[in-house]
Amino acid sequence: MAEDISRGDLTPVEGLQRRDEVGRLSRAMQAMVAYLTEMAQIADQLAEGNLTVSPEPRGATDAFGSPSAGW
Repeated sequence: MAEDISRGDLTPVEGLQRRDEVGRLSRAMQAMVAYLTEMAQIADQLAEGNLTVSPEPRGATDAFGSPSAGW
């Protein structure tokens, strides 16, 4: 899953229902794919000239969604 994401493959993945660290990692990867997909959609809209969209920051250190990222 991580290797796919590193190659830009944002195909949705199913999170494992395990309650251990492997399950937590799986759910985190699932959330990462969802977040990166959302940011890619916003980037596509901006590239098409739609300047009315802006990402919603997920935290103070959000590299894509924070105002300090240049939005």
